[in-house]
Amino acid sequence: MDMEAAGVARLAQMRGIPFYCVKGVSDGFRDRLPDFNRFILPNGRFQLGRFIVHCILRPWHWPSLMRMGENSRKAAQGIRESLLDFLDERGYISERQWRPR
Repeated sequence: MDMEAAGVARLAQMRGIPFYCVKGVSDGFRDRLPDFNRFILPNGRFQLGRFIVHCILRPWHWPSLMRMGENSRKAAQGIRESLLDFLDERGYISERQWRPR
């Protein structure tokens, strides 16, 4: 479990709430990505325009960012499938409700 999930898991445990975590990884170990934290304001908003300008001027980030975009799509699909399988196994939904025909 990673640091973000561990904090939520602790709070859930303290309150007796079941906790499950499904995460996807979108960046590769060797990818050269910019520091995204530099573009997050104190209120948590991401400065997309500033980030885009930063990246346009640094083409060495482009391949990793493109891979990250594709990997994010795949990770989101994997998380979706995992969540639907989890809900189906516990009887919360029926497989026919969510599987494409």
